[in-house]
Amino acid sequence: MGIEITGFAYDSAGDALASKAVKLYDRNTTSNARASKTTDSNGKFFFDNSDVTVSSVYQMDVEITDTDNSTKVRYKYDDEIMLQRVDVKDFVLRSGSSNQFVQTIVPETLTADRTVTVPNAAGTVALINSSNQLFIGDTTSTTLGQGLVINGAANASPNIELKSSQVAHGLTGTTETDTFAFFGLSDATGGLAITGITETQESDSLDSAVRIRGIQKNTVDSDSTASAGAPVVLEAVEHNGSNTMSDLGADENVVVFKNGTANNTTTHIFKGDGDIFVDGSTTITAFDDYDDVALLTAWNGAVTQDNRYKVEFKSWVDEHKDTLESLGIIAPNSDGTFHYSIKNLNTLMVGAIRQLGAKVNKLEEQLALKGA
Repeated sequence: MGIEITGFAYDSAGDALASKAVKLYDRNTTSNARASKTTDSNGKFFFDNSDVTVSSVYQMDVEITDTDNSTKVRYKYDDEIMLQRVDVKDFVLRSGSSNQFVQTIVPETLTADRTVTVPNAAGTVALINSSNQLFIGDTTSTTLGQGLVINGAANASPNIELKSSQVAHGLTGTTETDTFAFFGLSDATGGLAITGITETQESDSLDSAVRIRGIQKNTVDSDSTASAGAPVVLEAVEHNGSNTMSDLGADENVVVFKNGTANNTTTHIFKGDGDIFVDGSTTITAFDDYDDVALLTAWNGAVTQDNRYKVEFKSWVDEHKDTLESLGIIAPNSDGTFHYSIKNLNTLMVGAIRQLGAKVNKLEEQLALKGA
């Protein structure tokens, strides 16, 4: 875009100055006018690109000459003014080596008065460039295509906060009551922390504070090898601080689950070689008061989907199902199936082996007494 300069000339009585010479000069010069026109009957003058003899000049002064009164009025490019209020339709910003480029700010069609508040912040507040990149607190990125960059500087508070008028959780010691999620630093060394907050108790599995859902076009991978994929994938990679990434070692932790905010509340650890550790600090019940082998047989009949075994183990299930449930080994579902506790099942299997081992030792002792 070139230049568009429009103005009006009036005398001291407020009457239009018609047929007065108006010239455009290069900034801070008084010779070799770039363009010349005269005011019309309303005192109006107008210049655009077609009037300027050198198209690369975008810094210009305007001079109006009233020969009748031997006066000249000059509007200089270098003028700096202070105003209480500016009322404009389009706002044009210039930039470039000679101010040859413009950015025109035009509002949408307004249906009511609006107010935009400029933040009280130093540095770059927000910038959208020609690549459809939005920067807040920063100006460049070597990895971003189209998208958003937020630089929180030394601020440890969240960088993104999500609110809803439907939410009033009351956890105001952490955030405002209508904030249901925020994203920020995991700690001072980096990493991402995602926090979600709800206002009501969970009534079903969809009431979670943070829910991750992966929706993948069918058919979903059913591979059970090292190349397996899924709609939701968690990846853990380490780097050496010198631009090199690598897989985790066999004993390094890929994922951990915690029950609380303290550092020592880890309940599950998934290792680099696929091994899983679970919290054993709580009391693990030994089911010595029960026939662990019978309970295992009942468990097998309860969780199996094979009708042959359901029939074969029916009597065992009928006899021991309530015991399995009360011991926390199985949890019945509304459709008649069961979820089961891996920790308690492992304890039950260890107990069954111990009970069988005790019986074997007793039989060996009896056989030894008989000289067998």
